[in-house]
Amino acid sequence: MSNRPLAACAAVLLLAFATAPLAGAATATATIDLPGKAKWNRVTSLGLVLVGTDDALMLVNGATGQVQWKRDDIKKTLPYNVREVDGSPFILVNDWSGAMAARVSAQGLDFATGATVFRTEPEQGQSLGLYPVPGGQQLLNISQLYQEGSGTYATLFETATGKKLWRTKIAGMMGFTLHPAETGAFIVTRQDLSGHQDPVFDADTAYLPFQGLMALDLATGAVKWNVEYSTADKALKKAYSAPVIDGDTIFASGKGTVYAIDKASGAVRWKSDKVLSGIFSSGVISQVLPTPDAVYIRLGGNFFNAPEKTYELKKPLGVMALDRATGAKRWEYKNAREGITNLALLPDRGVVLLSDAYNLTGLDLAADGKGSARFEVPIEFKRKMSGGEVAAAGVGAMSGFLTGGLAGAIKGGAGAAGGKARLDVPVALIPRADGKVVVAGKQHLMLFDPADQKIVWSTYYPAPGSSAAGLAVMSALTVVAATSYAGSVAAGGMSSWTADSYGQNQYGALNSYASRRYEASKQARDYAYVLTSVTEGKDSGVGLLAISLTTGEPGAQVLLKDKEPEYAVDDIEGRLYYFNDRKQVVVYSLN
Repeated sequence: MSNRPLAACAAVLLLAFATAPLAGAATATATIDLPGKAKWNRVTSLGLVLVGTDDALMLVNGATGQVQWKRDDIKKTLPYNVREVDGSPFILVNDWSGAMAARVSAQGLDFATGATVFRTEPEQGQSLGLYPVPGGQQLLNISQLYQEGSGTYATLFETATGKKLWRTKIAGMMGFTLHPAETGAFIVTRQDLSGHQDPVFDADTAYLPFQGLMALDLATGAVKWNVEYSTADKALKKAYSAPVIDGDTIFASGKGTVYAIDKASGAVRWKSDKVLSGIFSSGVISQVLPTPDAVYIRLGGNFFNAPEKTYELKKPLGVMALDRATGAKRWEYKNAREGITNLALLPDRGVVLLSDAYNLTGLDLAADGKGSARFEVPIEFKRKMSGGEVAAAGVGAMSGFLTGGLAGAIKGGAGAAGGKARLDVPVALIPRADGKVVVAGKQHLMLFDPADQKIVWSTYYPAPGSSAAGLAVMSALTVVAATSYAGSVAAGGMSSWTADSYGQNQYGALNSYASRRYEASKQARDYAYVLTSVTEGKDSGVGLLAISLTTGEPGAQVLLKDKEPEYAVDDIEGRLYYFNDRKQVVVYSLN
């Protein structure tokens, strides 16, 4: 399964930005045969693609049209447990020998050759999560171990040698809520920490958000402090906000509560359980956005239900502003309907922007008591369905989009199909450098100018399929893809590729790739890619289409002729990797 999972199911708007103007049909530059069926893939920071099969881990080089390296001894990997170390030439792999043998170790692979640089000693237990420490010199491994006293342990390794620096027991064997792993299974269902947010780091401390917030000293492994509260939902993955370090305070969320925690001492300065009253008391806090004088929180969103293997819209939906110093409620907004995007803070306009299924709303930052809108701009993210689509997809499933969001689409309902309109709920707001905001739906794109509250352009591209299950599942998956991208933009995106940091990178044989990526990352990224129906001459079918985010006009396209395409996009250099039957990679240049 790729980093854009189940792209085969139906149409999906995937946001990825290219570096140069696009026009016409894209060119296939290479075809690479794989030794087995790809189970997952991921574009790395250098533009090469990691691919996991049941029998191997490999790195595909789209520029040369070759498999850079292949490791037949690293089998049945999961994407959550294969990670890059930013700023260093390592790929980290958490090995797990299976449920019966229950032996776990970690190893570091040379990015250029795939050779093992270090390997930790195998131990009895199960790996749960692998987290590179910023700077590339250390690796934090979370494992359940059956020796030294059974329990959950945090272990810090030196990435250059695999040397164990320290180990700390952080919980009992059943200390943390676990979720099914990202993809696949062995003899039994594999569980790990992929349903939790990742740890966050500052100069000398790791903050673990697995059951409350725990601070570990990176030098010694000592627990500096531990604030326990419930975070993860047993069914929903990542259904809480990641901790945010802001000055001397960490803002974190549990079930229905926001915590302001002193970074040095762990003292809880305030928690919001007394102000999140009424419907908000049971809500999922999906975003925490601190500012110099307030903390804005978003409730609700779309999350993966691991037991049901579906995505669902989790209500209630709303926004609340809390006083940064005290946690006291300033105002709350409860009017979002059928969906909610990420919040985009626009301080120059005096608003925090969101979109639901019907309106773009700018909430007044200076409101008091009840959230008030400085503006509401209606959006038209809907279209009429053909009779063929209704017949093929099923009346109940299509009506669900109108009556119950994504969950309604999955469950369906026979009563509301008469209008034959499908609502496309916006899934992400993406602020641009020029002050405008891209509004992304599952099948729509729109550019909004907050300065005059005008829609600059709006465009729609139809789904290339009409499977009821596919539309429901893929729509929800798009939520995750787009929201994740919005989060990376907010965090700075490729900000790590600076001249100084590039000078410190030691990529060995891949230095030329690092240099090229650095140069490419400085260019404007101004295209989104849409999976839709495309036509080339007399041929038509499922394909990928580039859309200019400046004008909304289409650019390059690739006709895939595949009803269930599996693919990945290198958004920095404009390259498409299409996994034909998951056994062959066809590389296209989108420049």
